[in-house]
Amino acid sequence: MPFINTAEIDVKRKLRLLRYIGKVLPECSLVLQAKSIERFYDYEISRARNHNERESLISARRSEAGDLWLELDQLRSRKLVRKARKMYIDTADLKWQDDHYGNRSLTDESQSKLFRLLKEEQRKDREFLIKVILAFATLIATATSLVLALKK
Repeated sequence: MPFINTAEIDVKRKLRLLRYIGKVLPECSLVLQAKSIERFYDYEISRARNHNERESLISARRSEAGDLWLELDQLRSRKLVRKARKMYIDTADLKWQDDHYGNRSLTDESQSKLFRLLKEEQRKDREFLIKVILAFATLIATATSLVLALKK
């Protein structure tokens, strides 16, 4: 009877479940999938009998989990660029990198730059909204006090 690795079955079940979750929470799903694969391979690497087996497992871990981390990076890049375009932030000077499959994602430097620009723009929007709300509240208070003063 062949040896059945129950840890591998559990990982496959987790990954299948996480793919369903990915339809609703794609970022969370990709992170959890990559971490599950890494944990599984870490366990297998610790049980490896010889150097060659260990090296092949390390390579497989890097390949499988790495693809998910790249996909997550691409997803975050697209999300940041979409938000920037909605807020009319210039995205022309961003630097892109290509992976070995030809998919593009923002470099770490460009991601952090765009994230900072988005946060700054959101802060400005909040400040403007607060000013508008305060002006409107002041207008209502002034109108109420005028009405009360005229009634006396």
